[in-house]
Amino acid sequence: APATAPQPPPGLGATRSKTETPPRTQPFGGPGTRSADETTPAADQEDPTKPRRGEAEEEPETIESPGAALKRIEIGLSLPTTTAETYQAVPDESYRLGPYDKLEVSLDGLKPERWEVAISPQGNLALPLVGAMRAAGLTVRELERALVARLKRYYRDFTVSVTVAELRGIQVTVSGQVMAPGSYSAPGLMPVWQAIQMAGGITEAGSVRRVRIRSRDGNERTVDLYPFLFAAADADNCALETGDTVVVPVAERIVGLAGEVRRPGLYEFREGESLADLLALAGGATAQAALDKAYIERALPQQTRQVVRVDLSGAAAAPSPELRDGDILVIPALSVFMGQVRVEGEVRVPGAYERKQNMRLRDLLEMAGGCKGTAALAHTYVERYEGNAKPRYIWVDAAQALAGDDQANLLLAEGDVVHVPPVARLAGSVEVTGEVREPVRAPLGEGMRISDLVRLAGGTTANAALEQARLIRVNPEGIREASTVNLGPVVANPGGPEDLALRDGDTLLVPSISVLQKTVRVVGELVGTGIFETVQDVSGTLVVKRRGTYELNEGDTLRDLIYAVGGCTANANLRAARIERRTADGKTERLPVDLHRLLVEKDESANVALQNGDEFIVPAIADMVYVVGAVNRPGAYDYREGNNRVIDMLNRAGGYTQRARLSDVRLIHSDAGPEQKPIRVDMNAVLRRGRVEQDPGVRPGDIIFVPEKIVTYRDIMQALATVPLLSYYFR
Repeated sequence: APATAPQPPPGLGATRSKTETPPRTQPFGGPGTRSADETTPAADQEDPTKPRRGEAEEEPETIESPGAALKRIEIGLSLPTTTAETYQAVPDESYRLGPYDKLEVSLDGLKPERWEVAISPQGNLALPLVGAMRAAGLTVRELERALVARLKRYYRDFTVSVTVAELRGIQVTVSGQVMAPGSYSAPGLMPVWQAIQMAGGITEAGSVRRVRIRSRDGNERTVDLYPFLFAAADADNCALETGDTVVVPVAERIVGLAGEVRRPGLYEFREGESLADLLALAGGATAQAALDKAYIERALPQQTRQVVRVDLSGAAAAPSPELRDGDILVIPALSVFMGQVRVEGEVRVPGAYERKQNMRLRDLLEMAGGCKGTAALAHTYVERYEGNAKPRYIWVDAAQALAGDDQANLLLAEGDVVHVPPVARLAGSVEVTGEVREPVRAPLGEGMRISDLVRLAGGTTANAALEQARLIRVNPEGIREASTVNLGPVVANPGGPEDLALRDGDTLLVPSISVLQKTVRVVGELVGTGIFETVQDVSGTLVVKRRGTYELNEGDTLRDLIYAVGGCTANANLRAARIERRTADGKTERLPVDLHRLLVEKDESANVALQNGDEFIVPAIADMVYVVGAVNRPGAYDYREGNNRVIDMLNRAGGYTQRARLSDVRLIHSDAGPEQKPIRVDMNAVLRRGRVEQDPGVRPGDIIFVPEKIVTYRDIMQALATVPLLSYYFR
């Protein structure tokens, strides 16, 4: 594995093709480092951002990924010469003797004796003066005590010692992910790992952390061989018995560890283990490891690669991301950041360069041969490390720096990484604000996700309400929509299902915990929706302090909130608004609000004082009228001005059925509150007696219910349950 590793880019260009992996670097003066005094092939002197005349643009160097040369760590620990003849085990005190075990029996006393005997197939042992006795199933100490009991008839002042001279052979079967599965004859007490080696060792896909051992009686156990392989003090050697079957399954997750570690290689990673556990398996990091600048290299579809930065120094408060199958954890060397700066992306010669005193951005770009014509110069950024802190990202306009603008020509610091993205990867801009270390508006890079944007902002603050972050985006109809995002799993597992891909114009709002302790929530047909925060200016007028939150000040009312969020939309159903409020016993209370009286009629009695945690809901006007019950074609019908009586809607629904109870037709207005009962309409009087004044007319969103025969309130609610949107008013 390489001793040093490339620095991963942030969200901008978070995926990297295989041909764009930055070149590996060497300590200062090595082959991978260029001196500032070294002459580098330059581009056209008239415009360093363009290729030379008559030449095609050079492609970035193709460099192997840091994990390309890694091998399974178990292969280095294998013993390919292990056979039944070369392996000998030493039994412990718990070993049970059996047929074909060869023993040495020593009698020490006035007349010393020594016998070499084997246990018969029947499990018996025959000795002079003792005769035949049962030995199978006994331990060595139990056999010694049994011999003393028999020999004390013939001897005095003596001792008996028994040793196992040669263990009986066993027959085991090894199957699964091994090079040569089959049945093998082996010496007794052979550990399972040695049996796997007799079968040629594991394959590249084999697991040694979930090996199954199945005995003759059907019992099965699963063992992890890593403690045994890495010589842990409490490791179990998992000795086999005759008739055992060893099954090596496919490994579920193989991850790599490269760079400044004592044992780089590919490791099998189990569920629930952390990056620290992986580092411990590898024997820890070397003294030259830059633990705070480690990163995970992750393969993505279409031969792209994502880089996720992690801090293994212990200073990071955020949880480490979960490793996936195929991930490579790279720990670069401190030498990468000593006396060097790097440039990556759309330059002619990307790589590491010696940092001279007072070196600036323009100097580095010129040393790298200038920028390509495909470079997005205005979106260049510098990745900077200061102490053990997280990286800080500085956005600069490289075009202005190359043109001689001193302010854009940034003074470079040791370890800086300059990123020059390609124009093809930019697709607009995104923004993050609120409780982040550095709120930023950044260009939208290809494959950019929420975690990339959070990383660009330097991470969240300690006061961030991670579970209540809001992603605000414009839908295809041009309407701004807000959705709640839990940043906890997003930060812990970049690229996971919660880590959504960003779109042009997205804004991520990270609210404060203190703000959420005293807020109201706005939902529905208002200009701004979400959780909103207001303060008063010097004149006492309410103004929006920060779009996305509404902090409740003492005395705030519903009218104040509506003004703060920009008012209602043209599609708002002013008569159907409501406030949902939590009571002291935990129940939800629904308060109908007539915004038409409040905003149009200027009736201050319709104003409501807000409380902490209130949810204000303004539904949309439905441009349909619903006809249900005993009609021939129940359903939703367009509302038409001038043709908006109940009888008109019944005719459009194909008329009423023979079972219709016309004297009890019910009309439910769309702005009816939960306490309001349906309006009873006697259609017999309208149709048969010509009393058109009893037809009240309908409004957009109204529901007409025609019952059958005897009707109850329960019948009405059961029929209404089939109509969309009704639960919105009656839950």
